[in-house]
Amino acid sequence: MSKTKIWLVVLTVLVALSACDVSKNAALQKVSEGLQYSNQNDYRRAISSFEEAIGINSTVAEAHYYIGLLRLQQYHDANAAVNSLERALEFEPQDPNLKTQMFYQYGVALEELDRPQQAMPQYQEAVTLNSNHGEALFRMGRIVESDGEIRDAIDYYTRSIYANPRFPFSYNALGNIYLRYGEQEAALEVFENGIQNNPDDTQNRSNIARVYIDRGSIQDLGSAISHLTVVAEQSSPSLAVQFNLGVAYRERFLRSNSQIDHDAAVEWITFAQQRCNPNEEQVLCDSIAAALIELAPSIDVP
Repeated sequence: MSKTKIWLVVLTVLVALSACDVSKNAALQKVSEGLQYSNQNDYRRAISSFEEAIGINSTVAEAHYYIGLLRLQQYHDANAAVNSLERALEFEPQDPNLKTQMFYQYGVALEELDRPQQAMPQYQEAVTLNSNHGEALFRMGRIVESDGEIRDAIDYYTRSIYANPRFPFSYNALGNIYLRYGEQEAALEVFENGIQNNPDDTQNRSNIARVYIDRGSIQDLGSAISHLTVVAEQSSPSLAVQFNLGVAYRERFLRSNSQIDHDAAVEWITFAQQRCNPNEEQVLCDSIAAALIELAPSIDVP
């Protein structure tokens, strides 16, 4: 081949690359526009912008990824999300850190479709790219726990806690495993660490309160009441929280004979009874009724 022809080939390639850069930049501008719409909760226009980006340059990973993310999180359409996220993973995003989230969200979408065994390697890829991805480690723990691999589940949950101490779900999962196998002290330690690192999380407090109620000393019951009161004050308390708070007061009343504990027990258990729907929670409703019957001899009936 002559030098002239060689230079013509090189020039053609350079022009093509230049055109590609121009289209990619234009597509990324559309992605930026879509993110602005998304931040304004205008998801329809956001997806439209991302689709325009793909029309300009179909190799922009970000456009496919954000469509998948919105389909998953806002429209709860896991099938559509999987398709977009698979496409996104065919290309490299500008920010290499985004690749981690692409694998993670792809795994989440697969789990939504009840395909955990396909989700597992996606989470593994996310952890390979970022060993501190606590959410991916937590989800891996859930998958292996559901398969009965308890030691592996404990390992994943523990790694998740070290990777991201501000992620409360791993404490809950790990503590509940210890409770299930009779390791009460280990469970208490996990829940306490969870509360220390996530003071606003209500589930760790609810879990540790159950342990204190089971232990049953006046001091333990006081701790249970303290934690459940925080939960009740932080959010609209669930039926279970109201009932457990009433039970904690009842158990302390049976030990202390305190009128204050008695009245608080009646109040919280009555709240729970008023909310309980026997058609949906028959067992819990029966427990609530039985608890009130147990308190009945102490209740002054006009």
